[in-house]
Amino acid sequence: DNYSPRSNQIYKERILECAALMDCDIVITNLEGDVFCTTNSDIDFVEKERIDAIIKDAVVRQSGFFASEYPGGAYTVGVPLKYRGTTIGCVLYNSSMPEINNVVSRLVVLFVAALFAAALSASLSTYVQAKNLSKRLGAIKTVALDIAAGNFSKKLPVGSNDEIGQLCSAFNFMSDSLEKLDNMRNRFVSDVSHELRTPMTSMAG
Repeated sequence: DNYSPRSNQIYKERILECAALMDCDIVITNLEGDVFCTTNSDIDFVEKERIDAIIKDAVVRQSGFFASEYPGGAYTVGVPLKYRGTTIGCVLYNSSMPEINNVVSRLVVLFVAALFAAALSASLSTYVQAKNLSKRLGAIKTVALDIAAGNFSKKLPVGSNDEIGQLCSAFNFMSDSLEKLDNMRNRFVSDVSHELRTPMTSMAG
């Protein structure tokens, strides 16, 4: 409603800010396709067939609208422009296809890098866990050989409540039980030997 130079300047500044925020070109037309305002100086007219299609479908998303203005191609989103309930024109948002492809390429690179980092992290974690498991199983083997040789003094560090920790705890309990049993056996043999030694000595005398 106000066509003063100052209001037009403010209007154009706002359009430029919106275009920069969305990283695209904005084209505003009337119902005949005449461009009222644009952030791309190469666009001065839009075919009426496209304007009619936007008004009919409310929102149009299509590539190739402005092939001559965007050598690498463009993706366009068009919506009707309403004023006080009446459609008075259209607003078109144009993004260059090379820019879109660059964004997609960056996203693919980020996705691949994240996937590689996740795989590397999982591999390192698996390696560390396997190494730790192998070390703890080796310790169990060493203590088992000591017990088999009659050395019950060594104990396994439990360290956790997982299956290996429970196995170490059970192994320690078994070692204690075997040590007690071995002590009882030695004491029994010693007592029997002592009891038999006195009569035998008397008989020998």
